[in-house]
Amino acid sequence: MLDLHNGRIFGGFGVFLIDAAAVLFLILAVTGVWMWARSRS
Repeated sequence: MLDLHNGRIFGGFGVFLIDAAAVLFLILAVTGVWMWARSRS
C-alpha cells in the first residue's frame, strides 16, 4: 500500500507523477481560496 501511495509501484516516473499531482492539487486549492475571497469583496 505504501508503494502505491508513493508512486513507487510505477518506478521513477510514478514518483514524478505523484509529485506533479500534489503540486496541481495545491495550485487548485490556492486558486479556489483566492477566487472565493475575491467573490466575497
